[in-house]
Amino acid sequence: MPIRGVLISRTPPGPADHHTADHDPPKPGAVNSAQTLLWVLFATATAVLAPAFYEAQFAPGYVRPDPMEYFGWALAAAVPAAFAVLPIRLGRRSRFAWYAVLALCVAVTALIGYMLAYLFDPLARDSSDMELAAFWILDFVALPLVIVGCLLMPRARRWIHSSL
Repeated sequence: MPIRGVLISRTPPGPADHHTADHDPPKPGAVNSAQTLLWVLFATATAVLAPAFYEAQFAPGYVRPDPMEYFGWALAAAVPAAFAVLPIRLGRRSRFAWYAVLALCVAVTALIGYMLAYLFDPLARDSSDMELAAFWILDFVALPLVIVGCLLMPRARRWIHSSL
């Protein structure tokens, strides 16, 4: 028997509708895919650059490089570092991260595309260089283009830009 003057609610506590203004929309699958692919790029770029850096510094007959070579190595190390930080910021709906990922992916694709064009030049062709060309094309050209495609999808753009 209900107590007189007490309102008894028959709905469970909490919001009745999960799509209220207080509740964030779920992260789209395209953003999850872009984050995962950015982690893959980080891992592969680190796996490619770490042995190359070690070989350049500790190879027999090592000659101390000029400061511009150190600048080049620092720049080459900054790209994988960005690939490690940007997926985290992207998951937090950072617009800066969205624009930075787009710019970085386009820049990496252009740079690697230029390097691959050099590899396919008949005068510069070496059989050992051509063995890695498929890896470079898949990892550093195709993956950034897929990431850009994921982030330009309408649901991903809406989710990133609705963070105001």
